[in-house]
Amino acid sequence: MKSIFLIMLVMLLTPAATFDSDNTNRLDKAGAITKPGCKSKCGNLIVPYPFGIGLGSGCSTDNSLSSWFDVNCDTSFDPPRAFLGTTNIQIYKISESHMHIATSIVSKCYGPTGDLTALTSIYIDLKTSPYTFSNLNTFTVIGCDDPAMMVGPDEKLYGFSCVSVCPQDNAYDCSGNGCCQIQLSKGLQYYRAEFDSGNHTEAMSFDHCSYAFLGEKASFKFFGASDLSDPTFLNRTVESVPILLDWVIRNQSCSETQKSNTSKCQSNAFCVDSDSGRGGYTCSCNQGFEGNPYLSPGCQGKLVFFVQYIYSGAIFSYLCT
Repeated sequence: MKSIFLIMLVMLLTPAATFDSDNTNRLDKAGAITKPGCKSKCGNLIVPYPFGIGLGSGCSTDNSLSSWFDVNCDTSFDPPRAFLGTTNIQIYKISESHMHIATSIVSKCYGPTGDLTALTSIYIDLKTSPYTFSNLNTFTVIGCDDPAMMVGPDEKLYGFSCVSVCPQDNAYDCSGNGCCQIQLSKGLQYYRAEFDSGNHTEAMSFDHCSYAFLGEKASFKFFGASDLSDPTFLNRTVESVPILLDWVIRNQSCSETQKSNTSKCQSNAFCVDSDSGRGGYTCSCNQGFEGNPYLSPGCQGKLVFFVQYIYSGAIFSYLCT
C-alpha cells in the first residue's frame, strides 16, 4: 500500500504568551529594548528602557524621575559594572517589576576575650526615588546574643529588631538559633542597619563576628554556627543574596495618567497601579503579547506556524514558533 504524505503549512500571527510561561522579565524578550542609538548592555547586565545607560545620556525615560533610571556603566571593572544613577548601588538585574541590587552587610566583631574590635553600619536612602524595598526581602541577623535593628530616617526604630541566640551545632534553619529573620513591610524607602555597641563578654569560640543585612529571603541559606567564623561569609552573601527593589515608572496612578493622557504604556499594554502605598504605576504587555511596553510601537505578537501532515492515513498536527 502506498503511503500518502501531505504537509499543510499555515503561518499565523499569534499572541506569544500562549507559548511562553515565563513572563517575569519580558522587557527584553522581543523587538527593540532601548531608544535608538542607545546601548543595551553594561557588562553582563541587559539594560532595557525605561532605564538607559549613561548619566544624562537621554537614553532613560523622560520624566521628573529620569535621573533615577540612568545606569552608570563603570568600565574600570572587567567586566564593566552597572550602578544606579550617581549612587554606589550596584545593579545585578532589571526585570518588569523588580531591580536586583547588591546588598551591604553590617558586622560586629570581637577579640578572643570578647572585646569589640569592629563595628560597622550601613544605610540606603531611596526617599526621592521611584523605588521601594520589596517585601520579598527579609532583615537577617547572624550571631550570638547580638541585637540588631533597622532604623528610620528620623532615628526612630522601624519596629524591626532581631536577636539570635547562640547557635547549636545542628541548627541550620533561620528561626532564632544563631539566625533570625524579619519580613519587610511594603513601601519602605529608607534602610539603616546597626548593632548596639556593647562588648560580648560571653563570646563563644566560634563567635568571631555577627552580621546583619537586608536581602531576598529566597536567596539566603543559613549554614549553622560555621557562618559566624567563616571568612568567606561576607563575599559569599554579597554575591548570592541581592536586595529586591520594586520600581514604578512615575508617581501618578493609572487613573490620573488616563485623565491627563500622559501614560507611558504603549500599544497592546496596560497600566498596573503599584501596591506599595507610595503611588506610581508600571506597564505590562497584554495577555498573549511580549516586548517592551514602554517603547513604541509597544508589545508584539509573533509568527506561529501550524503544521499538519498526513502519513499512512494518520493525521499529525503541531505548532511551532
